[in-house]
Amino acid sequence: MIDNYYLSQKALKHGIDIIGIVNRELLREFSEVVRNNVGNLKPAFFGGKMAQRLNAEKLLEENKGIISFGVSYASSLTAPDNKDSRVSIAKSAYGIDYHVVLKKYAESLMGEISATYPCRYEIHADTGIFLDRVAAYCAGIGFYGKNNFIINEKYGSYIFLGCILTDLPLDSSLSPHDQKCGDCADCLKACPGKAYSQGNLCHERCISYLTQKGKNPPFSRSIYGCDICQEVCPFNRDIPRNIHSEFAETAENAYPKAEDILKMGREGFEEKYGKSSMAWRGYDTIRANCEGVITAGRRKSEE
Repeated sequence: MIDNYYLSQKALKHGIDIIGIVNRELLREFSEVVRNNVGNLKPAFFGGKMAQRLNAEKLLEENKGIISFGVSYASSLTAPDNKDSRVSIAKSAYGIDYHVVLKKYAESLMGEISATYPCRYEIHADTGIFLDRVAAYCAGIGFYGKNNFIINEKYGSYIFLGCILTDLPLDSSLSPHDQKCGDCADCLKACPGKAYSQGNLCHERCISYLTQKGKNPPFSRSIYGCDICQEVCPFNRDIPRNIHSEFAETAENAYPKAEDILKMGREGFEEKYGKSSMAWRGYDTIRANCEGVITAGRRKSEE
């Protein structure tokens, strides 16, 4: 039977920083709690029923287990001195699209494992019906922070998460981590949109969500995503950075000028950012955000 120790020994050489086996009973309990409150949940970027994303019974009937894994994308890149005249892009969009990278790493890992233990498996990285953060929590990868991110004590919250569904016999011996935020509420206080309320995230007030819908609020200079609640988190102060070259980025790309994005047009955008994870929203969305920043700047200067 495959256990967490076996997986952790294999994972690192395939580029995976954290890995764990989902605790089946905890997953069922978590799913039931959410299912009972599903009427109050409005998940972002999901048009179906929330209960479908937590259907642990169906998943576990078809698969013996679920492996959760994480890859760090923490970057040491700093904003340029003239950042006030530029816009910004969240670290999650630096370099190559993480969906591609995570699947490559996971395929490499499962290729080695399946050579010894023949099995069926499916790899998902923010693309399946399942909630990756729920799986990560139930696998003991980290705890739920007040900012709703999964936080690992070594790698912080800058972690891309994925899942592997498999018919391999898996033995989970890890327990979930208790929340370690304590009295700290830096992330809640720092959020410009005040998106957090009573431990819940209102995505309709979240800059990250709004920029992905082309509705950048006037107080934000981000054109894709937001890192503010992570930047102020104490668990992200002394973490390893720049681990994976695929997520490296230049200051010029991470902090472009809004006017330059508009000038480059659709073809120029695809040429420069086509391999980034933000490309999935398309040029029109990013253009709308840039126009919003420029308009907000003009209004401010006229006041």
